[in-house]
Amino acid sequence: MPKTRLLTALFCLLCLLSASACDDSDSAQTLEKEKYTGVSTDFESGAIGRVVRNAPQNWDIYLAADNGNADLPDSYRNWWYIKVEDFNPGTEVKLTLKNRGWAYYYAPVFSYDKITWQRFDESEVTASDACDEGIEDCFLEIATDRFVQSPVYVARFYPYTTWDMYAYLDQIEASPWTTITTLGQTSGYGADIPFIKIEDPSVDDSLKRAVWIHARSHPAETASSYMLEGMINQFLDDLDAGLDAAKHLVFFVAPMHNIDGVIKGNYRTDLFSRNFEVMWYRDDADPLYLTDDSPVECRLLNQKMAELAQNTDYLSGMVGFNLHSSNSPVDTPAFAYPHFGDDPATYTAEEISLWKKSLYLIHLITQEYGFFSAPPAEGGSSFVTKYYPESWWWANMGDDCLAITIETVYSKGGMDHWLTRDDIRDLGVATTLALYDYAADPSAWGKKAISVGGGLPRLGVPNEDASKE
Repeated sequence: MPKTRLLTALFCLLCLLSASACDDSDSAQTLEKEKYTGVSTDFESGAIGRVVRNAPQNWDIYLAADNGNADLPDSYRNWWYIKVEDFNPGTEVKLTLKNRGWAYYYAPVFSYDKITWQRFDESEVTASDACDEGIEDCFLEIATDRFVQSPVYVARFYPYTTWDMYAYLDQIEASPWTTITTLGQTSGYGADIPFIKIEDPSVDDSLKRAVWIHARSHPAETASSYMLEGMINQFLDDLDAGLDAAKHLVFFVAPMHNIDGVIKGNYRTDLFSRNFEVMWYRDDADPLYLTDDSPVECRLLNQKMAELAQNTDYLSGMVGFNLHSSNSPVDTPAFAYPHFGDDPATYTAEEISLWKKSLYLIHLITQEYGFFSAPPAEGGSSFVTKYYPESWWWANMGDDCLAITIETVYSKGGMDHWLTRDDIRDLGVATTLALYDYAADPSAWGKKAISVGGGLPRLGVPNEDASKE
């Protein structure tokens, strides 16, 4: 299996190089013409728009939307990942990020081997005054003399490519609790979509509660992959230790939904500029299986989700996680999007039940992690008529599935330092530990009086529809 994954990764790289050679978008043409600038993106997840070299060690880096598609919203200009060379190590290098789709300040990362990453210090990253007013003329300037060798890789945030995923799958496949299969192939590059099942097979299914997890519908939201690693690592450790709470759960995991977008270096879409998050199209008269208008990647995940929705062997009350990462102010902690509310004049008993379950789980995650945003006063019901994964779960399972989006963040997340990859993995660890407590006492789901005031302040969190669109 590891050899098969290596071949798949090599195949994906060839697809990427082939696509780059054939790409006639403005960004691809510009990079081809300006390779002499010393900035390149010819590696997996590499991405940038136009590059201008103002001086030997001073570059303007213009962000571009996915696939160079100018019809996409400004907010789709966020991910960038470049290789910089042709400079003298130990001397000042300047990179000015322009044409940004978001005005938030952040500290990017750099690496010499694409494995070990370091954050820039805030003293090395300056935002223009215009960022206080919005994205027009808003730029970030990186000025540093810390590069000790050339080339150096510089990125918006810690990358997580298919190579990283395959390396992780090879690591966990050695566990006796793990089974890794393939759901099918992507619609663009034809890459395999892996699927993970983790359980203690000696425990009867009738004594287990199912947990669904999928990540990377938006390909550059890499923090969700680090959170997922934390969830899985804790679960496997606890199965190894014979923890009773772990033995009574079963994880179903699609670790990378939009593989084509990850390979290409897109932020939110696939090779065809499709946003998978809003394309879970269902027929309301028969909502179990997605319609053919949905991307094949969504339909492949949906087939497994439908199996779970119809499975009567497991305990009732499953949980479905949709993992994402959000642009937000520097100090915004990770957060969730619970649905509905507790007003009986507005919501049905089933809707109030889902709201209470969601608040209870958020409360447990907050207890374990600490750095998590308080839930909103009300979640609302707009998702019901949308085509999100949670919309599908609600249409098919109602409150018998606590389906919820968890949004990791890129900056400090309420801590006194810029988030590391281990900080994000720790959120995953906390979520698994919270699941044990949540699953242990179903009678508490609708009875716990959980205040929406618990957790850290909910700073600059967009509403769910804005986040997903």
